[in-house]
Amino acid sequence: MFNTMQIDDIMLELADRAGFLKGEGGVNDVINRTFMLTDHRKLDLGKRYPLDEIIDRRIKQIFGDEHSFEEGLKKGLIYKYSKTGKEGYNYYYWPDNKTRHPIYFEQTKKTGDTLRENLKRDNVKIPGWRKDETEDFFAYFEPIPRWIPNNELGAPPEFDLWVVNWKTSLMPFATGGTQENPWLAELRERDPYEMFIHINKETAKKKGIEDGDWIEVESRYGKSRGRVKLTELIHPEVVGIPACYGKGTIHMDPVSKRGTNYNALITAKDNVGLDPLSGTIELSPKVKIKRLEGERG
Repeated sequence: MFNTMQIDDIMLELADRAGFLKGEGGVNDVINRTFMLTDHRKLDLGKRYPLDEIIDRRIKQIFGDEHSFEEGLKKGLIYKYSKTGKEGYNYYYWPDNKTRHPIYFEQTKKTGDTLRENLKRDNVKIPGWRKDETEDFFAYFEPIPRWIPNNELGAPPEFDLWVVNWKTSLMPFATGGTQENPWLAELRERDPYEMFIHINKETAKKKGIEDGDWIEVESRYGKSRGRVKLTELIHPEVVGIPACYGKGTIHMDPVSKRGTNYNALITAKDNVGLDPLSGTIELSPKVKIKRLEGERG
């Protein structure tokens, strides 16, 4: 529409105009190596190919020459089983409990020891951690796994609920602009559960909240708001917010900003919501909720 191009076509066009599409080390060469194209499926390094043909060659490389990109468009899916029957199970290769179950992770300890030495050698402190918290940081690199309490367990008493999030069929991920897709937006706004904050009926009763009320959900890092859906499928100590709506840039369809913004409730701050070993963030902080007066329906 409006003479727009897919991002892959734009990149191929830029590479061609800038002179690094063809020849050894060019984009065609990189595609051959990345897609592991062999024999007659390899791209000619001196030729420019349309994106559809590149995808077609990739499909033929994986599934065989009897398959094609056109087939994929018609069927929506092309698949094959490389292993069938018992060969599809890991146990087949290590029968009779011959698998190795490590309980001492030597590589984790080595990584921690190396990091400690490098920091000391270069006189560098750990970003986001105070000097007196150094040992707390390196506790994550101990070779025998153990439970380390996270920051949320120290939240003030008024933050009496846990908030959780899950993917939905209307928005499994935010990638690909699913939250601003007009068809999906039309469907989700008719869905009786998708755009709501889910609360257990008993919890709502104690807090004077009714089905359809607007409420504010607040963590120690931010606030969000939305309409309530009362349900028995949520634990009494939990607030549930499906998908990940309520956010977007000025370049996105305004419909993407509708709904409850779950990300406003979490943080990636060092030593607060970030696991120093894996780099993952705490996704279920403690929260408190309150009914917003004058907002219903």
